[in-house]
Amino acid sequence: MSRPLRVWSVAVVATLIALCLFGITTSSLADAKLSETPGHYAPGLVTGDPRAIRADEYRRSTPWQLGLIARGSEAFATPLAYPDVSLVATSARGPAGVLLHPEAVLLTVGNALPAEMLFAFAWWLPVGIVALLLPFWLTRLGVTAGIALSATALVLLAPTVHWWSWWSLGVLAAPLVSAVLVLLGFERWTARGANVLSLVAFAVGALGVARAAVGYAPWTIPLTATVIVPTLAWLLTSGRRRLALASLGGTVLAGAALAVALVAQSGALEVLEETVYPGSRRSLGEFVGLDLLFGAPHLWILQAPPLIVGTNASELSTGYLVLAIPAVAMAVGVRWSDVGRVRASAAAAGGVAALMATWLIVDWPGFISWLVPMTLVPPERMAQVVGLSATIAFAFVLTAWCSAPRLGRMPVAAVSAVLAGIATILGGLELRDPLPELPAWVVVVVGVLVGLAILAVVWHPGSPRALAVMPLLALVVVFAANPLQRGLGDLRGSAAAEAVSAASGRLVDGEYLAADSLEVDALLMSNGVPALSGQQWLGPEEEAWRVLDPSGRSRFAWNRGASYVVFDWAPGEETTIRAVAEDIVQVRTDPCGDAVRALGLRVAASSRPLDASCLEEVGRFRWGGTEQRLYAVGRG
Repeated sequence: MSRPLRVWSVAVVATLIALCLFGITTSSLADAKLSETPGHYAPGLVTGDPRAIRADEYRRSTPWQLGLIARGSEAFATPLAYPDVSLVATSARGPAGVLLHPEAVLLTVGNALPAEMLFAFAWWLPVGIVALLLPFWLTRLGVTAGIALSATALVLLAPTVHWWSWWSLGVLAAPLVSAVLVLLGFERWTARGANVLSLVAFAVGALGVARAAVGYAPWTIPLTATVIVPTLAWLLTSGRRRLALASLGGTVLAGAALAVALVAQSGALEVLEETVYPGSRRSLGEFVGLDLLFGAPHLWILQAPPLIVGTNASELSTGYLVLAIPAVAMAVGVRWSDVGRVRASAAAAGGVAALMATWLIVDWPGFISWLVPMTLVPPERMAQVVGLSATIAFAFVLTAWCSAPRLGRMPVAAVSAVLAGIATILGGLELRDPLPELPAWVVVVVGVLVGLAILAVVWHPGSPRALAVMPLLALVVVFAANPLQRGLGDLRGSAAAEAVSAASGRLVDGEYLAADSLEVDALLMSNGVPALSGQQWLGPEEEAWRVLDPSGRSRFAWNRGASYVVFDWAPGEETTIRAVAEDIVQVRTDPCGDAVRALGLRVAASSRPLDASCLEEVGRFRWGGTEQRLYAVGRG
């Protein structure tokens, strides 16, 4: 390992250890809706502002992980949801959870450590994996250390990474672990012949493939291809093609077989595929607009005060696809016969990025619907991660470009700069439709800066100063996108947390609390309180829903995955179920009704007073600016 990589690795490890020891994350869990002090953020905010748009993080994934820590299992999950959630959520349930989610195992058995430290470890784990392994993988495939570190920084600083709370890095981490282990196993096998360490590397790599195979398909398909295809291309140039194919091919096949076996034994895939949302979604390519293609450098506006409202910052966030423009220009100008083995990796990475880009600019014909994996990727989701693939492809091509004659670089650098600057300006102008606060003159300035940065790096590809320019500009785009949060806010240890924990003490096995607020559900999950309301990660548990909906007439509403289940208390009324949003299922019902009591409802949390013969108020607490009441439900 070169000295720059060693320094980088030590800095990354030291930083992450410090963040974990102090329980610091970039979670938005301090949002005022999760505070017991009306109109104020929850405690622990170090700097910045929680981002309300990251509701899926602070209302769903974060409380779920905190619940695993508090309960030591998933016993707090709603019985209305299919129990095996390892395809879509952190899970330590059964063989699938243990093999695919080792971080969940730590969360459930690590109670000796403070909860904030465990949560911080799980939070930063994918960031650490990518920050350490991406430059290592790139250099192993022929990229120079300086270019590898610059590209890694651009991936880590991409708007889509920050405005999705690092989730895309979690998707990228699994295939990256597999690729690095295959490379190490192959190199050791080549040097020493058959050996145990190589086999162990391939076996653990297969687990990474399995994790990727059951990941979030709209992101895992393109990002896995981004890593695996260049790895295969590089291995095939080694002179030992049979061993290369056996190493990577065997690892991928073993991982895929393991994923199939784990999914088949649980029946989870069938449940997910039959859901109205998201299982029935299929897509073909289409033009997504210049804002999603080249608008990333302008997304600094999302973090600038005053906070922009009415715009989904996460859905607008993308990566730096603009780097595909200089990559193409350099690919045309470079003499590929002079660049050695990096040629194969560059061609493979460029081919993958180009294929993905066509999904965003071309209306693919319907007859390609047989291409099942790609049809699982909506174009707008592809747009969010294709910039990461373009950044990686750019690193390979830029390395090859280092061999170009110095006098011949200027024309290519100038063309790259002009075209990239124009594309960035056009993307920014189109981005002003959803973001009218973005000044037109700033769009032009940003386009010029992007052009100048590309001019510098293409003209002087080996210069550390030139390589540092783009990451510095990228840092400006996202440096305040998320807060720094120490601890767990009011989700744990607050008076509200103590109130719901005390209510949980009234429950025996098979009994549950339920809430009429998504924010209260987050509080319940964070404290491991068994609840009828909560997360329907994968899809419904049909038998349980049939208790509420015996005729099945509301099946369209409740047959959903990646969804919240929330109650609306209506004493004396019949039960009605409806999807109030694509991912929110609302059950309007009488808390004294036979159906909910048959499901085990024993405590109802309500944001307004309730009057019913079976209810007895047993507590109150403030949460998100509202006084919440806890009612014990008579067993009838």
